[in-house]
Amino acid sequence: MIASLKLWWRTLAPRERVLVGVATALAAAVLTWLLLRPVASYLNGLDDTHRMAVERAGRVEAKAALLQGADDRPAAPGASGPIDQWLAQTAADTGLTLDRNEQRAGGGAATIAISSARAPALIGWLAGLERQGLVIDRLSLTPGADGSVALTAEVRRP
Repeated sequence: MIASLKLWWRTLAPRERVLVGVATALAAAVLTWLLLRPVASYLNGLDDTHRMAVERAGRVEAKAALLQGADDRPAAPGASGPIDQWLAQTAADTGLTLDRNEQRAGGGAATIAISSARAPALIGWLAGLERQGLVIDRLSLTPGADGSVALTAEVRRP
């Protein structure tokens, strides 16, 4: 078979040899592209899957560390005083204004509302409340037109 291909190649005119060579090179390039494209796509998918798995593992480890530290958490601040006064003080320290701050029956819980606040400051304040041992039972965040958020929440001591 190789001998017949050599004979066929020799019988071609120089112009035909150039055309057959260019066609062979183009066919080889197209076949290579068709084979390498799915392999590259698969490898990129593996990278994305790995990155998502690493991020997920980090979140799980962080949550596990928080759960392990839950027993070591100090008592809720303001345990001796009214929770509504303590919430008002910490909100003011953060630069937030509580529009509603009502202590609920028993003194260990309060309903709060903030009509407009920057989201990062508000979320940071809420995370600080949780770190200090308070429990946020119900939370409603509503986005505002100017990029601010409104909050309604119930906060209690554990």
